[in-house]
Amino acid sequence: MTLVTGSSFRIPFSDVKLKEVAKLLPANNVLVVDQVQHLFSVPDSNTSEGLRDLAILALTIICGLNVDEINQLEISDLDLQNRTMIINGNRGEYRRVSIPDEAYVHLNKWLSIRAQFNTRIPTLFVPSDQIE
Repeated sequence: MTLVTGSSFRIPFSDVKLKEVAKLLPANNVLVVDQVQHLFSVPDSNTSEGLRDLAILALTIICGLNVDEINQLEISDLDLQNRTMIINGNRGEYRRVSIPDEAYVHLNKWLSIRAQFNTRIPTLFVPSDQIE
């Protein structure tokens, strides 16, 4: 899924270098509770970008979504009443994923302000350059 920005197309997290991120992970690639708590303390929850980043962290860490799945996630993929979402995974396979309470809180906060930003973009998350 691509995002429309003016007349050009842009994928929001295309600049993430996974090899660089992997170097920051522990050798066993498992985060301990203190590390997860630290990650959630970094974004500023008083800013729009911080609320977006907390929702992304929640979907990644709590729900287990990867960067590609988050990039492709559209608002219409969410079923908030049943606290589930449809994920477009590898090879075009779709799956239903539950949204646990901890993730729902962050996702709901982001959704409460999401409409302020480019509503022509169907994806759940908007790029930083389109957030105040």
